[in-house]
Amino acid sequence: MVVVVGVLIIINSLVIVETQQLEHRLLLKQVLSMVIKISTVYMSRSTNIWINSW
Repeated sequence: MVVVVGVLIIINSLVIVETQQLEHRLLLKQVLSMVIKISTVYMSRSTNIWINSW
């Protein structure tokens, strides 16, 4: 969980830098959607493992 939060904070700081450069916005959106999907899958899997361990 802490790693995910740290990664999201880093991504947010990168977003602030990158949004100043308009030509990178499309790429940035693709990267963000990928990261959101990956983090969602990771979170759901770790939650399932945690629930199953009970």
